[in-house]
Amino acid sequence: MNWGILLSTAKPEHRTERDIIESTIQHTKSAERWGFDSAWVLEHHFTPYAISPDTLSLAGFLLGATSRLRVGTAVLVAPFLHPVQIAESTAMLDQLSNGRFYLGLGRGICPEDFEVFGVDATKSHQLTRESTDLIIKAWTQEKVRGEGLYTFPEVSVVPKPRTTPHPPIYTAAESGSSVEWAARNGFPLLMQLGQDDQELAARVELYNEFAEEAGHDPDSIDHVVMCIGHIGESREAAKAEVFGMLEWWGDESSRIGFDVDQLKRLPNYRYHLNRVEQWVLQGKDTATVINEWLDNSPVGTPEQCVERLEGIIANIGVRHVVLGLEAVGNREATERNIERFAVEVFPKVGNEASSG
Repeated sequence: MNWGILLSTAKPEHRTERDIIESTIQHTKSAERWGFDSAWVLEHHFTPYAISPDTLSLAGFLLGATSRLRVGTAVLVAPFLHPVQIAESTAMLDQLSNGRFYLGLGRGICPEDFEVFGVDATKSHQLTRESTDLIIKAWTQEKVRGEGLYTFPEVSVVPKPRTTPHPPIYTAAESGSSVEWAARNGFPLLMQLGQDDQELAARVELYNEFAEEAGHDPDSIDHVVMCIGHIGESREAAKAEVFGMLEWWGDESSRIGFDVDQLKRLPNYRYHLNRVEQWVLQGKDTATVINEWLDNSPVGTPEQCVERLEGIIANIGVRHVVLGLEAVGNREATERNIERFAVEVFPKVGNEASSG
């Protein structure tokens, strides 16, 4: 079993940018010290939702500040960088870290980002898939040429990665077509835990069907589930401690993401439109969604967290769970969460987990 920490870099009004950055570094070092296996960083622009616009710089620093922990991007938004630039930078990270870097790729969900960077949002899925293909070619072939949406002359990308055949690539695939693409390429999924386990279980089941058709062993795929984690005196007490921060985070997420009218004009975001419309039809506001999310997350006493993690693992079929432990909104609480999950929760999550 692999345990990870999600480093959100979320900056509510009561905290400074310097505090957030210093806390991110401290939490990463603490996670390594307490035996976590991975740390994951976000990419967002122009918003306090996450003050991490350059995941590769942050990942590189954190890799240099640790010696064992793997660091991944969750995600690097592929359409906003040239694939050759991504291939060069990530190969360098792989070399410098002795193979401890995970490349997680996504296609973006914020309209302002596409406008500022001059990227056509209607082509985000095509750009991401073509970029991924070019990155792998740049890593594994002597030379690479762009002849599609990315057009560039044949070049030799150096250095090549240390990891063979190449560094692990993860993807935030959600729609059926994206899951099929990921599965046929053997890319593990980066998944966010929702209001129940069944949606992700169905996604993994669909993935497995396509992966087997393509000749991949589904049991060898390192899917990642990301969720909130917080330990308190009871489930209700723990929920109360994190609710305010998560409500702000949820409202900010809604503000910066594509709205319903924008999604209706983007056929490649149909999955996201259907999800938003379903919430509207069900009369769900931010508070309702957060309450349901927390009820399904490892939030509560250590015993309740153990039980919920065992359920996530069994129901979805994953061996890599990444926890967002910063939801109280201060450094000290996050440090307590890191230690308590490492000492009071992880060793008790089943025989397989305790031996992993």
